[in-house]
Amino acid sequence: MRILITRSPVIVAAILPFFVVLLFLAAGCGKKTDQDRVADAQECIDRATAATVSTCVTMVEGLTSKGSYLIRCVSKYVEEGLADPASIYSAIAASQTSGAGAAASGSMAMMSVLAFKGGGDAAKGLANATAASTYCTASGSKGLIMLSTLTVTATVATSLGSCAAAPTAACIKSGLSTIATNPLGQAAIGSAAISAYQSNCSSGQTTTAGMCAQLAAVVGTNTDSSVVGGILGTCYANCPSVVSPCTSCVGFTQ
Repeated sequence: MRILITRSPVIVAAILPFFVVLLFLAAGCGKKTDQDRVADAQECIDRATAATVSTCVTMVEGLTSKGSYLIRCVSKYVEEGLADPASIYSAIAASQTSGAGAAASGSMAMMSVLAFKGGGDAAKGLANATAASTYCTASGSKGLIMLSTLTVTATVATSLGSCAAAPTAACIKSGLSTIATNPLGQAAIGSAAISAYQSNCSSGQTTTAGMCAQLAAVVGTNTDSSVVGGILGTCYANCPSVVSPCTSCVGFTQ
């Protein structure tokens, strides 16, 4: 005998709440949380290449959490071919120098590794570096904020020194020597430096003493990004070989 449930108001009334609950649970199980999306994007980043990393970024589209900005920050380094941790380690190792002028020369060596090339397109490299700095700052990661500051400085310098395709410490130093005549470059470097100082070096938050000593000498008394960028460029380019401009460049000559 066939039973037509829909013709029995009593039965329908009895089972309807269960169907509603089941539908609610099914919908809830299928919806990913923001944390799930960030986790999925992280797994994607771990496997990504420069050509595929944009797919990972779309996974956190619309999110504004620190984790989502971390994904965007790291994606810019992957896009620039710095996905391999060995690349970052080599940059850090390059900064670990000692002796006269070691602080400035170590930072310069580190910047030669971290400079964004933009596939040989200086404008694209600078756009990527600026975006990375913005995203890294929003992520709240102190280490990445400091790293992105050096990336911006290096990328501006390679643009000024016309060596975006193959940056070297010598070219970066040459590029920074012209920073006084480049207001846009000054502002880009200064803005990144101020963010790095405030997150890493102020109020006892120091995590990278050498870099913080350099930033403190400049950012500690200035809030104008163009002024900060101009002074930093001058200090990196001239110290310790030229004595005169280095008197106020504390941390660059040791």
